[in-house]
Amino acid sequence: MKSFSAPRNPRELGIAADRLMLVVLAVGVLGALAIGLHHGRFGTALSGSLGLGLLGLAGYLGAAGTLASRLLLATAATGLIALHLQVSMGTLEFHFGVFVLLAILLVYRDWRPIVFAAALVAVHHVLVDRLQFGGLPVFCLPQADFSKILVHAAYVVVQTAVEVLIALRMRQQTLEGLELSAMVQAIDSDERLNLDVAGVETQTEGGRRLKAALTRLAGTLEGVQQAAGSITVATQEIASGNQDLSSRTEQAASSL
Repeated sequence: MKSFSAPRNPRELGIAADRLMLVVLAVGVLGALAIGLHHGRFGTALSGSLGLGLLGLAGYLGAAGTLASRLLLATAATGLIALHLQVSMGTLEFHFGVFVLLAILLVYRDWRPIVFAAALVAVHHVLVDRLQFGGLPVFCLPQADFSKILVHAAYVVVQTAVEVLIALRMRQQTLEGLELSAMVQAIDSDERLNLDVAGVETQTEGGRRLKAALTRLAGTLEGVQQAAGSITVATQEIASGNQDLSSRTEQAASSL
């Protein structure tokens, strides 16, 4: 059975999160097609979901694991929510997609794509509502209502603020876990105990504290090894002196 190794650095974590977002995009595309078919707007759903899906895929293939891919995937996912609202002619239930997406973006452990997606949602809601009010065939709500848009925006702001704090905490804990894992691998390298972790970079408080403790332990063990070496040398000298004394004693006894 094939085993899957855990991500070893922030970039690998970002790539894994990008792959999850690709799955989210695929679900969003299927949802757009189903909504468009139900509301008789399949052509709009097909063209819009195809363009947004390609945008997200291009972000992953061109810059997986970087901030650019996160922002492009967040843009594509936000665009799919806007597409759901457009082809459903502003059905209120599809606004829940905004809150679901903001929660899913926590997988990045990065506040930037969360704030970016929330900003896109705010711009979309206000712009589309005003265009709808002006008589254009675009939809955010069934009818233009700026007061409801402001209520939605308030909820998005609250959720985004809380998720920013959560993302910062998650990132700190994740970096600390990666640093501790790197030190464990360095200690257990080459199937022998090696306390030299000077080459392991640390940024978090927990990582620095463990590195300092291991460095002190390595220094203590080195001192013990030096003392043991001195004792060995002294023991050898004593043994050599005893051997020499024994030889001279035998010679003296023979002379007597």
